Amino acid sequence: MPEGLWGAATEVSRGKDTPSGHWELAGVPVPWDWTYFPEVVPAFPDDLVAEVCRLAGTVGILGNCHASGMPIIAEHCAEHLRSGWPICYTSADSVFQIAAHEEAFGLERLLRLCADVAPMLHARKVGRVIARPFTGTCDDFKRTSNRRDYAIAPPAPTLLDWVQDAGRVTHAVGKIGDIFSMQGIGTLWKGKSDADLFEHLIRLGG
Repeated sequence: MPEGLWGAATEVSRGKDTPSGHWELAGVPVPWDWTYFPEVVPAFPDDLVAEVCRLAGTVGILGNCHASGMPIIAEHCAEHLRSGWPICYTSADSVFQIAAHEEAFGLERLLRLCADVAPMLHARKVGRVIARPFTGTCDDFKRTSNRRDYAIAPPAPTLLDWVQDAGRVTHAVGKIGDIFSMQGIGTLWKGKSDADLFEHLIRLGG
């Protein structure tokens, strides 16, 4: 008689992006190819830049390239504060990220800009539009917890929906609510410390 069994899981979803792994773990592989921006400068097509400018009420954007978040803010912070142009960049994932100062540009303005441009990008199978707000001076800035991911919704019910349909409670932590577009999520824990979250989950468990 065998004393143990083993198996190996193989990813089905195509491409590399945060929703691919999370959705597939929740029972819904991604049925399409994600769109990635080329690693050139400028990285974004003219019609996308024009739409961002129209929605933001500016005549241009900053960045327009592949970059890491902190370095590109440091590079363009002064010009962003002077001109009011949003800082737009991407990465190896299928994302379009917009960084802006919470006070100078406005947090609600940034979130509205990301929400309004998201349908155009989702139609092109760009997985997420990410708002990256920051505060402080250019010599001493920090990104805030008000990040928001505007992601394509899962194309079918996930494990979260199945659990809710069975009458059970579902919880999500951090950006997971955004990754699933709040589909099938009952309570979102965001901006809480790990200690607070752990204590709450212990209480739920009795």
